Amino acid sequence: MDKSKLVIIDVDGTILDSKMELSPNSIPAINQLTENNYLTAIATGRTLCELTDITNAIKGISFFIVSNGAAIYNSTKTEIIFENKMSAVIVKDVCEAAAQFEVYLEVYLDGKVIIEETKDKDLSYYRAGFLKKLSSTRTVVDNLNKFVRANQTKVEKINLFFHRKEDSAFMRTYCAEKGLDTTTSIYDGLEINNKGVSKGNAIQALSFEYHYEKKNLIAIGDSENDESMFDAAGYRIAMGNATQELQKKSRFYFINQ
Repeated sequence: MDKSKLVIIDVDGTILDSKMELSPNSIPAINQLTENNYLTAIATGRTLCELTDITNAIKGISFFIVSNGAAIYNSTKTEIIFENKMSAVIVKDVCEAAAQFEVYLEVYLDGKVIIEETKDKDLSYYRAGFLKKLSSTRTVVDNLNKFVRANQTKVEKINLFFHRKEDSAFMRTYCAEKGLDTTTSIYDGLEINNKGVSKGNAIQALSFEYHYEKKNLIAIGDSENDESMFDAAGYRIAMGNATQELQKKSRFYFINQ
């Protein structure tokens, strides 16, 4: 296998369809890449606990770039190759700032997604009804802030889902002032990472570690959090549902099936 060639593939909207299911052509297409001597990497806003169905269906993935690039795991998901995470103190501040809004909050750490139980409102109230499909991957705690402080664990990512879309603008500004980076892959969500976290920077770290050349990196994606990944790759392919900005950066398009 020519280990100099690496295909980096987004998950939601790319190999998963609008129902969050593996699209029919994804498995044979990725398997074909392996047969043609390409290494493959998953690059996603998700973390490890949310990728089980994918790893059960698709074999031979070499790297897992998770939480928008906050961590990179090896093929067996047992070794962290690179990480850039937020401190528990910063996470506490963000959670407290977000609490003034009607918001559903998730904290990604150590490959898990930690949430508080929603007792009074359904997920659809926060325009996050699709998360019901991922409910089995969530770890529920009584108090998210207390959990993070007690564990003093560095956090990969914070997910916010707003009842009112306009409230996300305040949190974007707040995070920028805190020196944090934000992106999104859905209309009503906000994904918060430590400064410098992006799929593109993770790919550059991976390239440095394993001596990949940009011309041999192929990126496939569809949304805002894939833009830096496209910038880091020599060959860029956008899905048919991709944002206009991503389409401008692409050389080819896939038609979603």
